[in-house]
Amino acid sequence: MDTFKKPTARSENRRRGHMVVLFAVLLVLALAMLAFAIDTGVMMVAQTELQRSADSAVLAGASILSNEDLTEADVIDEATSFLTANGVASKDLDDDLVIEFGVWDTDTRTFSTTDFADATALRIQINSRENSLFFGSALGTGAFSTTIDAIAVTNASDKERDIMLVLDCSGSMDNDSSSPEQPMTAVKDGAQLLCDVVNDNDQVGLTIYNWEDLSGHETGRVEVDLTTTIGTVKSSVSALSAGFYTGGTNIAGGIHIGGVTLNSGARDGVQKELVVLTDGRANDTEPPYDSGYSADSSAVAWANDIRALGVIIHTISVGDGADHSLMAQIAGGSLSDENPLKGKHFAITGDIADYTDGLLEAFEEIGQGERRVAIVD
Repeated sequence: MDTFKKPTARSENRRRGHMVVLFAVLLVLALAMLAFAIDTGVMMVAQTELQRSADSAVLAGASILSNEDLTEADVIDEATSFLTANGVASKDLDDDLVIEFGVWDTDTRTFSTTDFADATALRIQINSRENSLFFGSALGTGAFSTTIDAIAVTNASDKERDIMLVLDCSGSMDNDSSSPEQPMTAVKDGAQLLCDVVNDNDQVGLTIYNWEDLSGHETGRVEVDLTTTIGTVKSSVSALSAGFYTGGTNIAGGIHIGGVTLNSGARDGVQKELVVLTDGRANDTEPPYDSGYSADSSAVAWANDIRALGVIIHTISVGDGADHSLMAQIAGGSLSDENPLKGKHFAITGDIADYTDGLLEAFEEIGQGERRVAIVD
């Protein structure tokens, strides 16, 4: 018959000792993984911020590249001023900044250097050194370097554009009784005119606001994704009415949904444009800009985020009840006129008889378009 020995005090102590050692080893591994995760996050944030700075700088430089009155030094100064304004340290501009002039081949997607006089594209390369890590020094690496490239092309008549319409379908769009019956009629006519005058190689999409999501929050909704089949967009525009889903005016929600959809679906190297229209005033916020934000400041915050993605935002405020000041701010009211991402604001006032023509003119001007600079790589 087998017998079982009762564990002795010595064996119990040995077992506890093994557990302490195992716990210490696991704790070191856990701390090492945590340190690696934190430092990886630091590196990713640094790279993202540097890329955003390089994109802004290359857009600024390329936007004045075709100005015959400016020199090579002027373009370089414009680009570097945007770098410093976006927090790139001066040490990164001494030996680790390269600005090149050249041409961009859209077929092979390659950049070739050329003389300044013949340049239609600008490339910026930044090698940022000595970025500090939190825990890397424990492994003998207290800093890291990262290299960023950005290429932008100047305006060209055949440059492709991706345009997302963001239309207000709130209840107030049905308030007027003049001829035509409602502002919605004139808006639909204008949006369809834009579809008629864009280039054959342009894409157009349609977003409306408001629509109620599953959580009950009223926000924007994409009706048509970006497409070159413009007839699809025109048909969807024709079907719109005031209060199409709900009657609210969450301008921030329209900018959020329309802008994110535009950016994710846009083709490489195209000019991205958001066209936001309202006849009223913002009355709702859009997460994450909700707690502590007014409806107006939420819309502006979302506009700034979308613009940071390289999107030009045009705004149309129609009627005496519209918040023309807010819509001007959303279009980039605080930006200089030379900023390539500053959009146009069309303030259309008066009754329907007065502003029907104004709406048609605004949509037509946006549709025919000003081909600006665009980041291609």
